[in-house]
This record gives sequence, structure tokens and C-alpha cells, in this order.
Amino acid sequence: LRGGAVEAAPDPHVRPRWNMHIQVSDLAEASAAALAAGGTVIPATPVHGIAGEQAVIRDPNGALFTVTDCASSVGQRPPAQ
Repeated sequence: LRGGAVEAAPDPHVRPRWNMHIQVSDLAEASAAALAAGGTVIPATPVHGIAGEQAVIRDPNGALFTVTDCASSVGQRPPAQ
């Protein structure tokens, strides 16, 4: 990503990135599918404002995304800000 007045990140280890959050009907099944496809699964710590169990998945190319068990978050809404 380019643009703005900053030419380089202040910390060279920090890169701009998208944070993808995907709801799934079965977290264990989604995690197993990721492992079978060559990915890795990292249990996520709870995040304020996001209901449900989560896992962070890294695909074989290194891309990260978060999956959330929508069954455990049915009827939940994040608090108003």
C-alpha cells in the first residue's frame, strides 16, 4: 500500500495489511480444513467487541485471517461505541 506523507513504516518489521474476519458455522471443521490444506492454526485471544470463539489461520503462502464460530455468536452484537 502506498500513499500519504510517510515514505516508510516507522518500524521496518511492521507492514500494512488487511485483517480479514470470516464467520464459519463450525470452528473445529474450518480449522481442520485449513490444516489439511497445508495451513497453520493459532488459537486467538478474545477481542473486545467480537463475540464467539476464534482462531487465526495462516495459509501456506503466509496470509493471515481470522475465523469466528458464528454459532457461538448468534444474537450477539458488539457494544455501541
